[in-house]
Amino acid sequence: MKRLFYFCIGKSRKIHSTNSSSIISTTIKQLLNSECLQLVFQFLPVNDRALYSCLFVNKFWSKNVIFILWSHPFRNNFSSYYYRYLLNNANNLYNLNNANNLDNLSNSNNLDYSNNSNISNNLDNANNLDNILAENYESHYNHYHQHKHNNFYSRNEHYDEKYYEKYYEKLLLIYLSCIEKGEKQKLKNILKEIKIQIKIPKNSLTYHYTTYIREISLRELEFSVYTLLKTHYRNNNNNDDEFYIEGKLQIEFLTKTLFQLFLRQSTNLQTLIIDKYFEFTDIPGVMVFSQPGCLSRIENFEINFHPTPNFLQLLKTLPTICTNIKNLCVRFPKISKFPKLETDITIFNSLINIIKSQNNLREFHLIGVESMDVISKILLSLKSQSKSLRTLEFNSVNLTGVNFKFLNQCLNLKSLQFWNYQGMLISNAKSFINVNYRLRDLRLWSTQKSPNASATIIKNLGKTLKNLWIDILSPEIIHSIINYCPILTEIKILDYLPKKLPLLLKLFREIKIEKLTISRETSVELGVINFSGKNLPSGLKYLKLDCGISVEQLETLLLSEFDNNNNNNNNNNNNNNNNNNNNNNNNNNNNNNNNNNCLKELRTLILNYFKIEIGHLSVITKFVNLTKNLKVFGVGGKSKYSPREMNELETLQKDYGIYVIPFNEVDNW
Repeated sequence: MKRLFYFCIGKSRKIHSTNSSSIISTTIKQLLNSECLQLVFQFLPVNDRALYSCLFVNKFWSKNVIFILWSHPFRNNFSSYYYRYLLNNANNLYNLNNANNLDNLSNSNNLDYSNNSNISNNLDNANNLDNILAENYESHYNHYHQHKHNNFYSRNEHYDEKYYEKYYEKLLLIYLSCIEKGEKQKLKNILKEIKIQIKIPKNSLTYHYTTYIREISLRELEFSVYTLLKTHYRNNNNNDDEFYIEGKLQIEFLTKTLFQLFLRQSTNLQTLIIDKYFEFTDIPGVMVFSQPGCLSRIENFEINFHPTPNFLQLLKTLPTICTNIKNLCVRFPKISKFPKLETDITIFNSLINIIKSQNNLREFHLIGVESMDVISKILLSLKSQSKSLRTLEFNSVNLTGVNFKFLNQCLNLKSLQFWNYQGMLISNAKSFINVNYRLRDLRLWSTQKSPNASATIIKNLGKTLKNLWIDILSPEIIHSIINYCPILTEIKILDYLPKKLPLLLKLFREIKIEKLTISRETSVELGVINFSGKNLPSGLKYLKLDCGISVEQLETLLLSEFDNNNNNNNNNNNNNNNNNNNNNNNNNNNNNNNNNNCLKELRTLILNYFKIEIGHLSVITKFVNLTKNLKVFGVGGKSKYSPREMNELETLQKDYGIYVIPFNEVDNW
């Protein structure tokens, strides 16, 4: 897909150099239709500058990339600097639609709009709403890079509060211009009560931004509203110490107004997260959610429980207005926060009704339930989704006495995840005997280690497993993996301790996997990788070290085997000179040494360690130079890299053709 993207860019440049610029958009249309082009754009990371640059190619590309850039406006991921470009340079793009020839923009390599006479700080006198957002492109680009040596390696660090305030203000101004006149007047009146004046733009937008939204989080929306109102309150009152008390009504009203707008106009909405940022506010009333067709298109629904009146009413109503959920996540607070919560039968009956009312539930995530009776009832309700359920996750739950035999009816179950669980005993694990489903993915992690129960689960489910995450190495677990997981291709060790090296080496000798991840539960300065590359499983294609590793340990891991091969080659050459009769044997030994290189097939290497140094990167460069096989490299854990380190990464990228994973995406690989 990425090659296809660059092919299109190259093709368009070629056409532009031989024909008139007005032919470009038509030619690209014929080359790729909208569906194909959108697939290409979705392949590109949203925080990549290339995706933002696609807005300026022509109208056809602009229309196909804009919905991606505006699909998750409230997602709390500010490492994606395209928001800054998009919001501060909306004038650069949207005024172009009124130009005689949009495609002429592709001739310009310098997008400097600092002298644009249309930009005005006065919202009432602005000729175009997008002018409100226009600022100098280069100044923001340079501001971004004052903390970043290279825009390719972006991280979500060094963002100050003023930037957040500016970001939310511009974002919400766009959406506020879409609300109806009556709502605008109500908003102005209610804001005057606390001496806040927001000049809502009167001009129409070039694009219908609300229709592009695919995900709404009430928590993030509430926080953005709070940030906007707090900023204006501080400007008018010189401080914001009392805003928490005086601004409750205004926060609730504006949040409800925008949320209702999104539900009404966001035709592409797929994900809805019901959560709260403040304890003193309530979610919008049921009537907001009950608008015709609003929730019928929701496929991903997350409920973060809060015992407020509107929330409880919403739980009762959801089974009748939202029946097409495919991914349902239910998160409960700690029982110490609401001690009577798990004794409220009405709440859990509503949850059970939500589960049963779905037409095709594929994923279910249960977080924070400690009552065995409640968990058992919820699990029984999942029988109604036995034909469609594929992923089941238990997080921070008490599994004491829970029987999992009901899962035998879930014939399509592929992934089973247990995170931070308690009470898992061998008796629980034995309920997985003689299962009918073909599980592919199993994840086991808990602060309260239970190796015997984990080993029993792996033994019972290992026959079809391909992906296994384990929290501890023990003789029982190693025995289960070796003897009962014949087609395993990926292992992630979530908490590796150096004293467990004999068990790890035994595992490596007996299995053949393609992907290996080694992690530590806590960040440690000392390196924990105490083995060499020759100990790794043969055929390894992916290696991620999410733990401490010193330069010497990395050198031993990646280069020791090559040093040994070189020594063997030298010895063999000497033996050849002295013993001509042993030439064939020595040549065979040389071939065996080359064939036994456990890292010869390694394609992806990731180091996620907060004490990465230039020495680590030098070892990587030497390894790449020796093997010529590594294609992808990622480094994370640090918030700032030196110029020498950045230059080393650029060398890997430019001289060796290595794809260097952006810093903020390392955790997702």
